[in-house]
Amino acid sequence: MVDIYIPIAIVLALAFILAWCWTCRPSQAQVVVAVASMMGQELQPPPTAEPAVEVPKGLAQETIDSYPRVVIGESGRMIQPDDDTCPICLIEYHTKDVLKILPMCLHRFHVNCLDEWLVSNGSCPICRVDLPCLSTHVDP
Repeated sequence: MVDIYIPIAIVLALAFILAWCWTCRPSQAQVVVAVASMMGQELQPPPTAEPAVEVPKGLAQETIDSYPRVVIGESGRMIQPDDDTCPICLIEYHTKDVLKILPMCLHRFHVNCLDEWLVSNGSCPICRVDLPCLSTHVDP
């Protein structure tokens, strides 16, 4: 009967030792600091990250206003037959609607729809081509 208690005692002792070692183990940061100090080096704290400056992605109002406009005539005919709906608001174009044309891709939109889009985006809503910005720099 005593012979059964010896293996049980050994297993319990090993389990206790493993649990104690597991809870007392050093963290990875402590190991790195210890190794660095053994090598005679001092660890420098990581540089503090500068807060990211948000760069506006939209276009300047001067640029938005510079894009050409066209008024739909009495015929209501567009350059392309399937081009009868504003891709931004999904409302059909009507006679006397004022559309704005993007210079790089020639896509057309309601003026208000496109102006609102371009305030926060610098590309065409359809093909995503980057739109040119007006330069306010004047050469002497």
